[in-house]
Amino acid sequence: MYERLQTLNKCPLERARWCVISDYEMMKCEQMIRAFAAKNLKPDLNCVRGGSVQDCMNMINTGDADLITLDAADVYFAGKSVNTIIGFNSSLTIEL
Repeated sequence: MYERLQTLNKCPLERARWCVISDYEMMKCEQMIRAFAAKNLKPDLNCVRGGSVQDCMNMINTGDADLITLDAADVYFAGKSVNTIIGFNSSLTIEL
């Protein structure tokens, strides 16, 4: 089991740039940088600021960013219009 967990620390990418479009996303990205560093997880993250979702998608296409957080409509647009590979998605359901 320990060996399987260690594979999480062996990402082939040395660094990844996460494009964010708001102060809140920047805060979350910076928290993720600290969390990754605390657990020695790879890749090393950098936060880069885009002006909009479309701007971040363009930054990914030009090699100035690697990752972005998208909502469902933007995932659809990215898959249809931009040379982007969707790596994963998630959803959060809050029950009241």
